[in-house]
Amino acid sequence: MKKVLFLTCILVLGINLTSAQIDYGAIKLYSSDSNSEILDISDGATYNLNTVGANLTIVAEPPVSVGSVRFETSIGEPRTEGGAPYAFKGDNTSNGVSNFFPWTTLPNFLGTPITFTVSYYSAGGAMGTPLGEDIFTVTFINGQSPPTSPKINLTGLHVSQSSTAFGGVA
Repeated sequence: MKKVLFLTCILVLGINLTSAQIDYGAIKLYSSDSNSEILDISDGATYNLNTVGANLTIVAEPPVSVGSVRFETSIGEPRTEGGAPYAFKGDNTSNGVSNFFPWTTLPNFLGTPITFTVSYYSAGGAMGTPLGEDIFTVTFINGQSPPTSPKINLTGLHVSQSSTAFGGVA
């Protein structure tokens, strides 16, 4: 009875039990200015555009040959790529050289955690047999840091017995 109730709650409430993981392929952050790899994406990481650059894309590198790669995100903007390199915003490959298209809408989502689900399929168009999946969340900022609490300097403050914190009314 407890198992049925638990599963019913998951189905009715739509609770997502999927955990973040990058364990099927490799997920890389690329510069679309230099068309070069910047770093391996880490789940839960925050990347500063002042450090990694502003014109970016995310590239999935499957461990085996695949027919297509599907990018789904928590901000919309789904994309299916049918050939390597499998770039979130696409690319123009000519004579073996990839020119990555930049993620132009990224500035609209600065400070927002973005969850990606990258699915690998045996056939083109996100069809055929599902081969694996990578799920991760990243946040991008542009030099912003979280607000800090103001510091109060109490040096030289004098409180007598007859005064209170509200103007000396006892």
